[in-house]
Amino acid sequence: GITPPATRDPAVLGKAQLRFTLHGDRRSLALDPLQASLDDSQLSGSLKVADLARQALRFDLTLDRIDLDRYLPPPWPPCRWTPCASWTWPAPPASAT
Repeated sequence: GITPPATRDPAVLGKAQLRFTLHGDRRSLALDPLQASLDDSQLSGSLKVADLARQALRFDLTLDRIDLDRYLPPPWPPCRWTPCASWTWPAPPASAT
C-alpha cells in the first residue's frame, strides 16, 4: 500500500471510489457516466477524447463540495529558536598594505 501524506485532518484520504462506463472505438474514447468520490466530495460527469489523433479532450464535470484546508500539510510546530544576544558579526579581515 501507499502511505498517505500527513494532513491537517487525519481523517481525510480514507475513502475513495471511482465508477465509469468506458465507450470507445479506434478514433475516440469516453468515460460516460463518470462518478468519483473522495472522502465527503462527489464528482460526476463525463470525460471524452473526441479524436485520439488530435487528443481533443472534452469534459463536463461537477464537484459538489470540497474543503481543501483539510488536505493541507499539518501546521509547523512553534519555533523554539531564540537568537543569541551575545553573538556579533565577525570583524572583516585586515587589509594588507
